[in-house]
Amino acid sequence: MVNESDLEEIQEEFEQKWWYSRPFLRSIFFPLLYLTSWEFRLWNFLRQPPEVRKKKVENEAKKIRRRFDFPTVKVEDILGREKELKQVMLSIKYHVFRDKDIRKAATAIPPKLFLIKGSSGTGKTYFAEALMRWAFEEGLSYGLLINFSSLKPEDVYTMWYGQSAQRLSDFFNSAFIRPSVIFVDEFQAFGKKFSAASEAGMEETRVQTVFLEKIDELMKRNYRVVLLIATTEYEALLDTIRRRGVVGTIDLDAGVSSGTLLKIVEKECEKHKISLNPKGCSVYSRRISKNCWKHNSNSS
Repeated sequence: MVNESDLEEIQEEFEQKWWYSRPFLRSIFFPLLYLTSWEFRLWNFLRQPPEVRKKKVENEAKKIRRRFDFPTVKVEDILGREKELKQVMLSIKYHVFRDKDIRKAATAIPPKLFLIKGSSGTGKTYFAEALMRWAFEEGLSYGLLINFSSLKPEDVYTMWYGQSAQRLSDFFNSAFIRPSVIFVDEFQAFGKKFSAASEAGMEETRVQTVFLEKIDELMKRNYRVVLLIATTEYEALLDTIRRRGVVGTIDLDAGVSSGTLLKIVEKECEKHKISLNPKGCSVYSRRISKNCWKHNSNSS
């Protein structure tokens, strides 16, 4: 059976729904509610004993792990970003898992939106995939099947006028109805400043408007969702978008030390069974850099 504290948690999440406090009407309209309301389906699932839920989600998880889009990166593969990982994990536990201990101990509500910025090759996608996989595996211990959804510009933009905005809206609507961790890559394609004078510009304006509406909807509604968006052009984004993500901004260009890079090289050598001395490579690369600097100085 579900214990009393879990029932209280469920009550807080769904008590505003009309069907929650009207059991007679709920029983009459059960089939219709189950088909049309994701909140009702989630409430009905959460009312089951934890061991039953865990068994169900573990059976589904076996199929999902075989999917081609299942993230292969693990949190353990991310080096030197422990602080940033913990920041996002806290938000996932708070908003997606609804962890009772985390929610009671929190002095402030953690962000639902994270802007991951960094130049090409800093590992933005790698970072996000590790978190999506962690959320999926960790969610099983809560008896939850966490949806992980990735979106790129090519998944949205189409040659047909008006269809791009509809695709984007459908993507978010599908993700919002389930406990989810969403990752949007190359976000500058959606959030940059541009001229709306051309027909292409008008289409981009429509897509951008939908994006802002969905971000605002995520902030206001009680969705079990955390959104990660990555960009290489942070400064080019609209101010309105940057303001929405200012609390959860993660800069992967910052805090990169030679020690961290050395650890990455060592881990990759170990992973691929390469017989190489990373420390020697590090010293050699510094000598080359120093000699190049001297050569350039003499040339000028």
